[in-house]
Amino acid sequence: MAKLVIFGSELEMSESESDYYDLMPEAETPERPTLERRHIDPVNLETAFLEYCVRHGWVAIEKEGDHCSCFLTERGERELRRFGLTHLY
Repeated sequence: MAKLVIFGSELEMSESESDYYDLMPEAETPERPTLERRHIDPVNLETAFLEYCVRHGWVAIEKEGDHCSCFLTERGERELRRFGLTHLY
């Protein structure tokens, strides 16, 4: 099992999920930020985290035509508290 740390909270994930997100193995120390920082697109980060939440059953998505709605599940509400995400409504 690999671990994903977001906002100080650890999430365990299978090796295949770890490969999906291209995470470093537990034994390695993550790189410290350098002066040459890498720019990220916040929309990509948001999308990846939403996909993660859907796969774990924390968020349900309903599509109606071109409209898409996201709903937090009871399990998701419990799990996302670990990230300090309590005001999502």
